[in-house]
Amino acid sequence: EEVEVAYPEPLLSATAATGCAPLNMVLNNVTDPSMSGTILWDLGDGSTAASASVLHTYTEAGTYDVRLTITSALGCQKDSLFEDLITVHPTPIAVFDMSTTQACVDVPIEFTSTSQPDDVYTCQWSFGDGAITSDCPASHAYNAPGTYNVMITVTNAFGCSDDTLMSQVIEVIQTPVPAFSHTVNNGCVPLEVRFQNDTPGLQDQ
Repeated sequence: EEVEVAYPEPLLSATAATGCAPLNMVLNNVTDPSMSGTILWDLGDGSTAASASVLHTYTEAGTYDVRLTITSALGCQKDSLFEDLITVHPTPIAVFDMSTTQACVDVPIEFTSTSQPDDVYTCQWSFGDGAITSDCPASHAYNAPGTYNVMITVTNAFGCSDDTLMSQVIEVIQTPVPAFSHTVNNGCVPLEVRFQNDTPGLQDQ
């Protein structure tokens, strides 16, 4: 009598196979149910799973192969390798630096993205006074005294973005208007004149 041995053909479906880190993936075994016995997933990043549906998070950027191994109820085993199934793009960490944290009104401050990893990013700045710009690096002068928040959003070529906010990081002070007074403006030689600094906020300097 001739015995026919049937091997399963492992098949899967995947959602969100490409995205930014961390990437949440759902993998489903869609092998012929009559052939699906034991299931084993190799998710390509050192992780394995044994359920029909797998929710997995890829935390590191890279390209991952997925291997699905099916063992039928009769012990027939077969695996399928799905090469480069998952692509995870790097997500930047938004960081920025500024030329100073204290400046006078109408004096420009330089803002520079130092986001990681090193890459070419598009930037969106919000300077806390209603002004925004996409310059990278950027320069901004405040037209009123006060303390201001600064926020940057950086986006890489894959559309992965991050933002950071530095609260009350910029202090803008009023530009002093020099003023002084003196005791006399005429008299006999030798003439002694005493000058007094009357500049608002700077009288003691």
